[in-house]
Amino acid sequence: MLQWTKTQESEIDCMLSTNQVHFLAHMDEYVPNCGDVVELGCWLGASTVLINRYNCGIHRVYDMFKWRSYMDGMYRGSHVYMPGDSFLEEFQRNTVGCKNLSVNTVELLHYQFKLTDQIGVLFFDALKSVHITCNCLPQLLPWMVEGGLVIDQDFMWQPITHIYMHLFMYRLREYFQPIIQADVLVAWKVIKVPSLSVVTEACSLDGSLAEIIQCLSLRKNEL
Repeated sequence: MLQWTKTQESEIDCMLSTNQVHFLAHMDEYVPNCGDVVELGCWLGASTVLINRYNCGIHRVYDMFKWRSYMDGMYRGSHVYMPGDSFLEEFQRNTVGCKNLSVNTVELLHYQFKLTDQIGVLFFDALKSVHITCNCLPQLLPWMVEGGLVIDQDFMWQPITHIYMHLFMYRLREYFQPIIQADVLVAWKVIKVPSLSVVTEACSLDGSLAEIIQCLSLRKNEL
C-alpha cells in the first residue's frame, strides 16, 4: 500500500517511500555537473526540492497540477481539494526557495517539448500510461548528457507502464546502465547518448513475452 511519507529530508507531503526520498537526498555521486533538470510529475514539490539542490542549469518541471481523488489519502495539509482543483499555488509555496525553476502546466500525452539545452537529470514520475511514455522518451532521451541520470519513479499499482518503461530501457541497454533501485524507483546512468531514431525504434509497443521476461530478469541481476 502506498503510504504518506515525511522524513527529515522532506517536510513536504509526498508519494515517495522513505528509501526513495533518501536516494534523492543523497544522490550526489551520481549527478553530473552539467545540464538541465527535467522533472515530469512533481505533485506538491517534495521531489522538486530534493532534486533542485543538484541543478546546474534550469530545472524544468512539467505537471497538470490537477487534483485527483487518490491524492486525498496522502495529503496532510489544511486545504480542501476537490478532483480537478489546481494545487499549483501550494506547489509554488513549497518550492519558493528553488533556484532556476521553470514551471510548466501541461498534459504530457501529446505535449511537444521545446528544449534548448542538454539534460543532466531526467526524473519521471508522471508516466501514468504507456502512451505518455512513448511520447516523452523519444523527445527527451536524445537530449541527455553523457554521464547523466535517468530516474523512473511511479506507482506500484501500474505494472504495465513500468514493464514497458523497463522494456524500452532494456532495448537501449547499450546507452543506459541501471545503477540503483529503491523500491519501485530505478536509476540509469547515461553511457552514451542515443539518437532520435534509435529511441523511437526502442519505444515500439511490439514485443514478445520472452523479451519482457528477459528484460526483467536482466535488470534484477544487474542491480
